[in-house]
Amino acid sequence: MGCSTIVPSPHQPHWTSYVYYVVMLCPCGHSYYYPSRKQILLDEVTPEKLVEEINSIPQRIDTHCSQCGKSAEATHARRAVVGYGMPDRSGCILCDFVIEEGETKRIRFRFDATSDPIQYFREHPDYFRTRPPDGSPDFIDDELCIEELNRVLSVRSSWNAVLYDALDHGAAFRKVQDGYYIFATTTQNSVEVECQMRELADEDFWYHFQNETIPRRRLLGIERWSEKQRESAGLTDGIYSEWLDEEVVKALQEQRVHAMAFTIDSIALQRCANAADHFGVSIDEIIPQDGGDPQWWMTTHTGISRKFPPLELLQLTAIYKGRLLSDQIWTTFEQLMKSINREERVFERFSHRLPPGYSAQWTDPGKLLICNKDNPLELLTFAHIADNVEPTDDEALGRLVSWLVSHKSCECNRYVGKRLMSKSRFQECSHELLQDPAAFVFRERGDDLVEIYTDECEHHVIYGLRTVNGDVERAEALFQRDLPVQRYSLRYVTRKGFLRGVQMVALMGRDAASIAAHPALLKGVLSDLKIRFGDRVKIFAPFNGIITIGSADMDESKLEKFAYDVARDMPEQPELKSDHLSYHGMLELADEPLGQFELEAHQTHSTRS
Repeated sequence: MGCSTIVPSPHQPHWTSYVYYVVMLCPCGHSYYYPSRKQILLDEVTPEKLVEEINSIPQRIDTHCSQCGKSAEATHARRAVVGYGMPDRSGCILCDFVIEEGETKRIRFRFDATSDPIQYFREHPDYFRTRPPDGSPDFIDDELCIEELNRVLSVRSSWNAVLYDALDHGAAFRKVQDGYYIFATTTQNSVEVECQMRELADEDFWYHFQNETIPRRRLLGIERWSEKQRESAGLTDGIYSEWLDEEVVKALQEQRVHAMAFTIDSIALQRCANAADHFGVSIDEIIPQDGGDPQWWMTTHTGISRKFPPLELLQLTAIYKGRLLSDQIWTTFEQLMKSINREERVFERFSHRLPPGYSAQWTDPGKLLICNKDNPLELLTFAHIADNVEPTDDEALGRLVSWLVSHKSCECNRYVGKRLMSKSRFQECSHELLQDPAAFVFRERGDDLVEIYTDECEHHVIYGLRTVNGDVERAEALFQRDLPVQRYSLRYVTRKGFLRGVQMVALMGRDAASIAAHPALLKGVLSDLKIRFGDRVKIFAPFNGIITIGSADMDESKLEKFAYDVARDMPEQPELKSDHLSYHGMLELADEPLGQFELEAHQTHSTRS
């Protein structure tokens, strides 16, 4: 499966919309329709807000007569219909009204099981020529929506009503949809609370109560979370104090009233399954190989996947932000489907660019395995690529394919290496290869450096290690195993002291500084050079391709000056200075020398240091 670790953030605003059609009558006598759509924040949709939006429609008319070209005015409007589809596809609210002198009159509401009002209007073309039944309500509230649609229009307005009722009567209980109940009470006595619940809760609640555990979550429970927990869950804003009336907020904070919500897991899971069927995807629970908490993944028939939020997080987000759980589930699916559709377009263009003989197949969640004639070459975190590349950016995809082909066509024996890299260069490297840093196997050090494990041969270094699946300890074990076959091609410069003995040596070559990744490699190169500095050495690596080594009592400033003198002598080789390390260290050499070194004297300084 190819998948993304990016979960839709609850910070992202959820938008919904309603449509309306206005019957216009121009002074020239021509009659015509004015269709339009208006977006509105989902969290702002309350019965009062919907009526306010309806009353503002005459002032938003922006059209002209197709017969005479005259700009339309609110006074030209005669009648209008409005359709608002529920975000969870549970049905729609229809509203009819007449417009007299630019003002709405005789508003009537109807309800239908069709989730898309545009579809409803298409299937009922005579709707505009009929009047609502005489018994149609002239108001809209949450109780009416529960009766007609089996859900409230707004959990936020329902919370206000329940809290006010509790303050007046001691307790209040309301079903806001199947499997989601809210309750408020003025007592903290558990026996009294249980009695109130038994008196107020409906039969459906008690049926599920007998068959499964129903968690009780307090509306103010979010205040017990640390700032870090809130940030990670996207719950730093939009909580109860921002959308409840000030009076009830004060009552809650003073503990004069207590609010709690109940969500039934079995119904919530069925809502997830229904949404998955609608979007043509599957939801699978995957146990991580490291033994962590189970994860949910949403997968299409093509194998593209996205990480899906845990059910508990969906429930908590809905409760703390004052949303219906079904709305939270459906809007989460919609956001993920946008990302999946984008990834599918990127994958299609990427796979078409692979040369003959190369193939791509989904393996573990988040990984796309690139093969050459059935031989595995590279494991990509493809969702990270899709999240950072436009589907039409052929240049970026071309660079990625070129890197894969040119760096993975080698037939040499490979081994696991370890390279030193600055943190800033590590970020640049992951960005250049369109990969998330988590796609690499690395260990951060305390000196602003990163040890990154590599897949190497004599000619190539690949900053990605598919064989260990992110296991740093296993990568280190493989590196230790392969120490004897580590290969370095280096040039060296020595600097001698007054008695003609070598005081310092500088090594230059591809990632020469990475020799300091293990004391056995330092011992190996010094042994090949027949240089003895004792059991401990002092090192300085200004760049990735230059390292100077001296005895333990060597003055650091001399070691540093020597390194920069060598660097200045090599201006024509910028690849040796592509990463600024400024790495000082005192290392104890290993007992046995390891590694294979091709050494070439570049320049010998015989002057005294």
